Amino acid sequence: MKKEVSLLAIAVILALGPAFAADANMYIFAVGSNGEGIPATLHIHVVPGHGQIGITIGNSIVGQDTQESVRYAIQAAAKEANVDWRKYDYLVSIDAHAQEIEGPSAGLPMALLFYSVFTNKPLPKYVSGTGEIYPDGTVYPVGGVFEKAQAAHDVGIKVFIIPEKDVNTTAEIPEEIAPGIVQKVVKTVNIVEYAKKHWGMDVVPVTSLSQAIAAAYGERPETNTESTPANTEVLKNFVPPEYNAVRSKEFRAIAEEMIQNALTELKKAHECNTLYIRDQQVAKYLTSGLQTATDQINQAQRLINRGYYYTAANYAFLALINAKMYRIVCEHPSALDPTSLVFQDYFTSVKTKEQHVSELLSDANVNKVNYAWIGGARVRYIRAESAINTIQNGNISPLSALQQLVSADAWLNSAIAMYDVGKNMNGPALANLDQLAKQSVIAVEDLEEMMSTEDPLVTERADWAREAYNKGWYYAAAMEAAAAEGIAIGDLQSKNGDPTKVLTEDMTKPFKPAGLWSDLYYAHAKYYYEAMKAYLQNGQKSKADDMAKTGIQIYEMAKYINNIDSQINAAPTVTVVTKREGFAINMNLGEIGKNKLQILAVLAIIASFLLILLVVVEGKKNAPTKPQTTKGKTGTNSDIIKKEHQYHHKIIQLEAELRRLEKAAKSGDPEAKKRAAVIKRQIGRYKKLIEKMKSESKAGGAPKA
Repeated sequence: MKKEVSLLAIAVILALGPAFAADANMYIFAVGSNGEGIPATLHIHVVPGHGQIGITIGNSIVGQDTQESVRYAIQAAAKEANVDWRKYDYLVSIDAHAQEIEGPSAGLPMALLFYSVFTNKPLPKYVSGTGEIYPDGTVYPVGGVFEKAQAAHDVGIKVFIIPEKDVNTTAEIPEEIAPGIVQKVVKTVNIVEYAKKHWGMDVVPVTSLSQAIAAAYGERPETNTESTPANTEVLKNFVPPEYNAVRSKEFRAIAEEMIQNALTELKKAHECNTLYIRDQQVAKYLTSGLQTATDQINQAQRLINRGYYYTAANYAFLALINAKMYRIVCEHPSALDPTSLVFQDYFTSVKTKEQHVSELLSDANVNKVNYAWIGGARVRYIRAESAINTIQNGNISPLSALQQLVSADAWLNSAIAMYDVGKNMNGPALANLDQLAKQSVIAVEDLEEMMSTEDPLVTERADWAREAYNKGWYYAAAMEAAAAEGIAIGDLQSKNGDPTKVLTEDMTKPFKPAGLWSDLYYAHAKYYYEAMKAYLQNGQKSKADDMAKTGIQIYEMAKYINNIDSQINAAPTVTVVTKREGFAINMNLGEIGKNKLQILAVLAIIASFLLILLVVVEGKKNAPTKPQTTKGKTGTNSDIIKKEHQYHHKIIQLEAELRRLEKAAKSGDPEAKKRAAVIKRQIGRYKKLIEKMKSESKAGGAPKA
């Protein structure tokens, strides 16, 4: 495609003289070859004439779509201004740092600028936009809206007009994945909400030029100037107060090993230095990931000495994945092709490791001391298995396939590390957790159905819980189901109230961890709570809300997992206990003596115990039976859990309604005050029902495992 500039048209325009002449200019935006938005300057010169159009775009090549969009923009603007466009000649100049100007997306801003000239109404300098325009004024969707809007924000545009169908746009979004750590992720966002929240810019969706004109000349709304470049660094070196890890001190060694592995991978990645791959978008993503990995590992090192062991390990885990992906592609660019030998060799090695870990965990001896470690290892195996299945199923990009493979490898290594800790722990044998796990999975399935949640984290955790249950890994199933339940409840609480207030209330409640994972997750929630407070102190409410929403989810996870651990701790252990001549013998089946004499003694005790038990059972069979009654019963444990969640869900709905009514009552609405009193009584009744079910459940014994 060659540059097409009508020299004849330019000569005619310049020769016509200044009987009527008007000039105007504005910013327009395009997407460069590197995928980033770039600004360009549009300048138009209009004089009386015969409809001739000349286009100059510096050293760039003018695409056919761009030439056509200029013509359409003129015709649409003339229609809105009620003038005959054929009575003027036009010179359009675009100054852009691009080799080729192609596409119709500048049509809408061009039409706005031509309209300003036709009506002699200068267009505000803070206005721009993107969109395809047709002669009748209809606005059609275009690509790269997020990137163009971001570039517009960077040069000071305050009102950016877009096609209505482009409101939900998919782009590579810089997201604070944790306090002070930003990484680009591909996701779909509402650009109107995103731009207002993060840039303080008004993005206005339209379907026609007339709507765009109204938006361009309308009164400038107040903008949110909360997010500024200076403020985004507030948590770069954030360190929370120390946390006293009550039940999770042993996890520090896992976190330290993870940090060391990440540091090793980070060093290798930096030694490789430059990426040589064709796809610059992928190169940009990997380079950004490597930069993020440095921030992540620095934060992990700061947190390890503050008692936030899971948070530190999580940062290190993410840093390892980012650094390893960069290093692999840097050393072997062909790793981006799932059919390449490099990728296939790596996949085979991970698959072999998966089979080895599966055998270890299937044969693991689980007891009341090591169940959390073996359960944690099994959870990570399930995640690795899921990642491998995703690769094998296909339908994902080459970059995503590599990311899944690196993640699976890291999950398996974590599983081995936790298994190695747990395998050396001896303790009483653990009772069968089948029913406990089943109740937990049923509860989260019921909750999914009741809440109609669309949170992918909930769905993913629920899937993992079902997979673990099908393998007979009951604690892992209960743990993931409880986590899914916690996330779902956390989402609902965030939607029905101010997240910062909800998390503050949660974190001021007494919390006594009953196990390893509830302690780790509670510390993780506290980390986000402290980050939330730091953002609030810095005047960044939207950032604080984001931290609070995550913190609420993690707190609820900790609470529900703590409930699982408490039930396990309360359940009877598989031990042999008998009394003889005033002293007790309590023998753990996992701790049977090492010599034959001791084994024979144990067997004799077991035989005596079974004989006594047999006599008791036979006696009960022959004893008169009492008529059974259902008084005080509330159904099976599964029914209780389901009903309890229904009541919790109802309470949350009523509390949201109560807050609305209390606001109305403060405004002087007497009916709202009466209705609020009724709602309070309803909430009280539901809470009493929940307490009654809990007490009746305890009276009947802990849920059998």
